[in-house]
Amino acid sequence: MAIAPRDQPVFKLGIDAGACRFEVRINDVSILASDVARPFDVEFPVSEWIVEGTNQIAALVQPPRVFTEDGEERVDQEHFDPAESALRLTLWVKRNGAPRDERIAITTLNFVARDTAPPGRGIESSAAAGRLDSRRRMARDDEAGDVLVSTVTLERDDEPPFDAFMVRDVTMPSPFPRWAWQDGLRIEDDEPTRDALVAELQRVWAQVAARDVAAVEQLQAIKATEYQAAYYLDDAGKRDALPLVDLMQTDALTLQPLPTDLTLQVFADGRLARLVDDDGDPPLVLVSAEDVGYFVGLTYCRTDAGWVLVR
Repeated sequence: MAIAPRDQPVFKLGIDAGACRFEVRINDVSILASDVARPFDVEFPVSEWIVEGTNQIAALVQPPRVFTEDGEERVDQEHFDPAESALRLTLWVKRNGAPRDERIAITTLNFVARDTAPPGRGIESSAAAGRLDSRRRMARDDEAGDVLVSTVTLERDDEPPFDAFMVRDVTMPSPFPRWAWQDGLRIEDDEPTRDALVAELQRVWAQVAARDVAAVEQLQAIKATEYQAAYYLDDAGKRDALPLVDLMQTDALTLQPLPTDLTLQVFADGRLARLVDDDGDPPLVLVSAEDVGYFVGLTYCRTDAGWVLVR
């Protein structure tokens, strides 16, 4: 398959981690973060973050925390476990609807602690840099390849806590339209931006509380269109991917009051913003009688016409 619209490629990021804390980003969008050193072996769909040209995969890797009996963190004693600490990332592509075993690895980005002894730096197991041909299952082709994988850049602290930050660029065609957030105005990470987004969140909360279907569907129009393009969804699939309209009309669910203490997060190189609560979760929540919460993420870009919900 090629990375072309006719082949309907879908992109996923595989994350295999153990004995480390980490945050993984694509194009400065957080895909998964863990502040505790527990094992992970997961895959996340990331098509909605893939762009034409350069796509940056980055990860901050940190050793497990160490605490005293009194609960005080001892950063000076924190280090990677030579046998266990590792973060392995794989960018996958496959044809939409194809079996999982038909997926193709575009590249990997790995930090493995046991490889850090001289002369290793921990990234040696990452896939080699070079030009690849997506039409031939990412075979190396320095002449006609349509995918260019950069070398891995690594920054490491030589003293505790020995953090590692690794980056790799993947330059390739995109089968998707240009996303709205790519042309968004720069968003400042400041109090006026937070206040503006709080006002926007309050407006959305009122629409949900009033069960104003037309208003919420209009709110999600760009988000719905772009999700449909990213994952080739039919109308039923689009409704499953964007369940807010169904959730807000469910009598068994109760819309929760908005938290008063909200944190602004600005990302995607200053082109996207969202609000989160003290736990880092979306503040728009509906809860069932069994105390099951349904969190609704609201991510915005800013245009000349105002704030636009895009994810």
